[in-house]
Amino acid sequence: MDDNGEFLRVLLSIESEGCVIHRLAARHPWVEFRVAERHVLPGGGMLAGMVVRSGEAVREFLGELAACDEVRFLQPVYIAGGYLRLRLEFKCDSCVVCRIAEMLRIPPEEISCSNGRVAAAFILKNGEELRTMVAHLREMRANFRVLEVRRGCFSPREVQLTDRQLEILRYAYRAGYFDRDRRVNLQHIARHFGLSPATIGVHMRSAIKKILKRVI
Repeated sequence: MDDNGEFLRVLLSIESEGCVIHRLAARHPWVEFRVAERHVLPGGGMLAGMVVRSGEAVREFLGELAACDEVRFLQPVYIAGGYLRLRLEFKCDSCVVCRIAEMLRIPPEEISCSNGRVAAAFILKNGEELRTMVAHLREMRANFRVLEVRRGCFSPREVQLTDRQLEILRYAYRAGYFDRDRRVNLQHIARHFGLSPATIGVHMRSAIKKILKRVI
């Protein structure tokens, strides 16, 4: 973080032919999706959550995604509010996003696609960390562009949320738990993670308490 206690949220447009996500984004420009909760698996590969906006072009996109050699596992989780939630495991060896994340030990907060263009969001401590990232991308001769740099007051790393707390909060938020009409409940979230509703409630209250302690 900077001396004033802020961090940077950096959005990068990145092209990477070595990744199934980037390749399908280019082949299906009318499909909008985002990938989050990415976890590197032992022995290589990635486990991630994908949220796809429903539409006429989605069926062909999902069929091709399931048929890709790099995809080892694909499971629909739910459909709500015009969005389809998936859980997938895929091989990722030469993706620019993964390489820069491993090099700097800064995993992307989210990868999103719209109009065939892939963007990755990173939470960085300060401008120096951003300059280091850009320098490494240039050394890699990556095709990238900085789309946006925003300042924030804290990041999950600074709030010291556990990986499980952060994963549950992100899922709950994107699934609509905090919406006014509350599209999902604790039971739904518990089924997704294979935990009891009581355990999910404990994780969420602990995480929210940490955030409120930092904000209030």
